[in-house]
Amino acid sequence: IYHRTPPSWDYITGEHIHTLKGHTNYFTRVSFSPDGKTIATGSHDGIARLWDAKTGEHIHTLKGHTRSVSSVSFSPDGKTIATGSYDGTIRLWDTKTGEHIHTLKGHTSCVSSVSFSPDGKTIATGSWDVTLRLWDAKTGEHIQIFKGHTDHIWSVSFSPDGKTIATGSHDSTVLLWDIIPSILSK
Repeated sequence: IYHRTPPSWDYITGEHIHTLKGHTNYFTRVSFSPDGKTIATGSHDGIARLWDAKTGEHIHTLKGHTRSVSSVSFSPDGKTIATGSYDGTIRLWDTKTGEHIHTLKGHTSCVSSVSFSPDGKTIATGSWDVTLRLWDAKTGEHIQIFKGHTDHIWSVSFSPDGKTIATGSHDSTVLLWDIIPSILSK
């Protein structure tokens, strides 16, 4: 079931708190900032939005993707948000101002998952082009590409120590990647 406005619920009482309205098509992703004060949403309308988690008020509209926003991820310090899109790009945004910082290009199909490393220095992206890519979170520079899946990558996640990435794919496998040697060799 797709909803255009995801409701907020009080997890203790189960009561509805807020309804976030503003997107013109269904939501694809929702994520809380590390401090829990901001919510990021991605939509099939090609836009990401930032919301105040306490009041439900709209803070920023993040425009620039030419197709659906398929993934949203906050940096560990909450100062940056990465958005992945069906247009094959990743955009980095300043969460305080809503300003665009960098556009990361290299994937040839939908970027289905975006994840910051625990230290916030590296971004991992998974794509329907069957690749995992690593990027420098500060400069936007491409660091490394990993190939091994035989179908769309749907999900990427860093281990808590930042040394391993797990990728889940439509090929019914989860692959684990040791990334320290590849990053240190750059």
